Amino acid sequence: MRDTSYPWLSIAGVLVVGLAVLLYRHDNRSRQGDILPKTSESPHERSLSRQESDEQIMADMANLRTFFMQGRYADVVETARRLVNGFKADESGAADPRQLYAANFLPTAYFLQGLLPEAVASAREVVSLHQRQPIIDHAQLHQFQSQLGYYLLQQGKLDEAEDVLRTLLADQERTLGADNMAITHTLECLAGACFYAGKYDQAERFHQRVRDIRALHLGESNLLTISSLWSLAQSAEMGGHFDVAAMRYQKLIAFYEQFMGKRHPMLAGALDSYSVLLHKMGDHEAATSIASRAKDIRSLQPVLNTEMTTS
Repeated sequence: MRDTSYPWLSIAGVLVVGLAVLLYRHDNRSRQGDILPKTSESPHERSLSRQESDEQIMADMANLRTFFMQGRYADVVETARRLVNGFKADESGAADPRQLYAANFLPTAYFLQGLLPEAVASAREVVSLHQRQPIIDHAQLHQFQSQLGYYLLQQGKLDEAEDVLRTLLADQERTLGADNMAITHTLECLAGACFYAGKYDQAERFHQRVRDIRALHLGESNLLTISSLWSLAQSAEMGGHFDVAAMRYQKLIAFYEQFMGKRHPMLAGALDSYSVLLHKMGDHEAATSIASRAKDIRSLQPVLNTEMTTS
């Protein structure tokens, strides 16, 4: 299986934060009586046994949050599955809100146990449940479409991941706008799928959009905007556009020197990447000099860390 630890994807944190947001939103809705069961019957037909009380359902739903925060992901799956399977959709195919809430836990709980096939299957299930709701919560739907795309990318199913992410991007552009900062994550995921599929020109176009959107909202000199040059340089390099890649590495290095200092570890990383490119271009003397400079910067890091600790 190919390595898909794409340098632009820091997803694990995003998944946990995203689920934390869902928990927060659930707490607010619970206080308003939107999700937790009332004394009257639900409009959805339940297949739970008659001995199963609404109090038990409420306890299971509360336990989901507790189990997740405690890292008891197997218990999360067991509890969520019991709740998901305990409700039937109504005639329109819409899920009970409690069923949907429980299902939202499953993809991340499987993923954090290393059960990638199960994470993919449950992410598909959750996306389908959200799409069948009479009023679609696009923020939640987009989150789980993003998770599904990332899990497929981790499985090496690049074409399928690209299809899911392109569908997500089109919906985000329709609902949020083509220049919304929220779509940059999807663009980076798409760039990753294209990069590992060898579609370097397409990956470069997606990275260019990320850079342009960041520049629009954050400014040309923002760290995130400038760091997009790294991704652009890599895509250009892999696509054989060495001169373009060299120009981008040079600009990236100049920015790091100006705003982060000449001994910063990110500068060392950029210098290393530029050195590799220079070797490909046949300029071995310059490449060796650049690599030596990066090594010198790294040799200073323990000293810098000690200085920071004792200051």
